[in-house]
Amino acid sequence: MWLRLSQVDGLGNIYVGDNGNYRIRRIDTKGSVFTLAGDGNPGYHEGGGSSIQFFGMEGMDIAPDGRSLVIADGNQGTDAPFNRIRRVVLP
Repeated sequence: MWLRLSQVDGLGNIYVGDNGNYRIRRIDTKGSVFTLAGDGNPGYHEGGGSSIQFFGMEGMDIAPDGRSLVIADGNQGTDAPFNRIRRVVLP
């Protein structure tokens, strides 16, 4: 099951969890799309930007301070015992 995840920040930028490509995208107010995080491969590698890996993004929210995304990264409904809360700093 693929979930579509998105959040809008105070400036109108949209953050989208692109589960099929294991990335988080940002769509700015002009409609330009940027890859914010994720290397395109499923996994649980920590890091920032293009070095981080996601496995099964299940939820996303903007942190109260507005400076980062908080992501519930799950197991895509499999029996794999991997569930993590991930944080991605916003530009």
